[in-house]
Amino acid sequence: MTQPPADPGVAAVSARVHNFSASLEHEIFKSEKRRVEVMALVLTAMLIGILTIGQLLIDAVGQVMRARLSLALPLAVVVPALAFELWVRSLLVRAIARGTSIPLAIRLLWVFVELLVPTAILLVLCLVAHPAEALVAPPFMVYAALIALSVLSLDLRVCLAAGIFAAAQYLTLYWVFVYNGPPHSAFVLTAPMAAMARAFVMVLVGGLTGIAARELRRRCLDSLQALEEKRQVLDVFGQHVSPRVVDKLLQQHSTALSSETRNVCVMFLDIRNFTTFAEGRTPGQVVDFLNHLFSFMIEEVDRHDGIINKFLGDGFMAVFGAPLSDGKDCRNAVAASRAIVQRLHGEVAAGRLPVTRIGIGLHTGEAVTGQVGSVTRKEYTVIGDVVNLASRIESLSKAHDAQILVSDAVRDAAGHDLLADATDLGEVAVKGRAQPVRVYRVA
Repeated sequence: MTQPPADPGVAAVSARVHNFSASLEHEIFKSEKRRVEVMALVLTAMLIGILTIGQLLIDAVGQVMRARLSLALPLAVVVPALAFELWVRSLLVRAIARGTSIPLAIRLLWVFVELLVPTAILLVLCLVAHPAEALVAPPFMVYAALIALSVLSLDLRVCLAAGIFAAAQYLTLYWVFVYNGPPHSAFVLTAPMAAMARAFVMVLVGGLTGIAARELRRRCLDSLQALEEKRQVLDVFGQHVSPRVVDKLLQQHSTALSSETRNVCVMFLDIRNFTTFAEGRTPGQVVDFLNHLFSFMIEEVDRHDGIINKFLGDGFMAVFGAPLSDGKDCRNAVAASRAIVQRLHGEVAAGRLPVTRIGIGLHTGEAVTGQVGSVTRKEYTVIGDVVNLASRIESLSKAHDAQILVSDAVRDAAGHDLLADATDLGEVAVKGRAQPVRVYRVA
């Protein structure tokens, strides 16, 4: 069975989310770069400390072989770790510059090497003090700090690996220095079960940190997808839809943006004698007048679940029933038209607008709705004979001295109860059409 073509809007959103995921990964790399630089500074400080303070520790130990081990073993860990951090930094710099990713194996390797830092600290303590005490000393908490920092990777695998690596290194120290080492009086702390419990906690912290990291990443991507879907709706409809309509479209995951045939009610509104009005005024005054006039008109269209599809200079075209419909499109259109006329009269009576007359034409029927345009620019539009006839009916309102003129199709769909006071003007000739159209004057 042939699969239907994918919705280009949904595909565009998915592509943008994928691009954001890649961008997010590289932002993580930038954070990792800064963290690696900090770790390199810490390792450099440790190296200086080992070379300077280490000599004092050697003198305190008093045993040449043990003293040499206390200095050589930490150096054997810190120097390679510092070199590794500098190598990782170079990888991150190249990845950020080229927009490429870093293999998971390398990311796990640098987590393992970074965890060698607390291991090196504990190793020194085990050599200069009693191992049982050293392995429960405050530097032990550095493991937890590094595991917690792994959340910045926003990767469950990295966080869990950090917990496992930390536990493995700690248990290795315990097995070498405590389990096989000299006995100690603090049996509870040196018991194998106690060490296993501490290692288990490290793995647990790594797992919980990983879950938190995965949740943070998911929420970031979900938030972006919601923003992208909203941006797509606003890109298609501009600012001519109410927030309520946008929310409904988002709930439908933008499926209403695809091309389809549906029944709509189309409104054309025109400002009478606008050319004469504009002749005696500055462009700024004309714009202020239109903005004031359109502000409450658009508000009424929005309030009655319509959208402004096009501005036509001295008027606009509004659609009821697309991209969403509540089944009362014609009733909504008639109610919006009456509200616009009523509010216009109120603004004129209050002296906030000069005497202004408008003409509104309404017609209902089937139309093709959807996005029209190129890849770089699209707009949501309504195409069909219903649009042409609605425009013709608005033009007829001038000859019949009507502010609101509706077709018989609108009257039938809206209900005779809503238009009981409408005046039947009979069948009138319409320019460009062979058949006359029955119209009603509402106001």
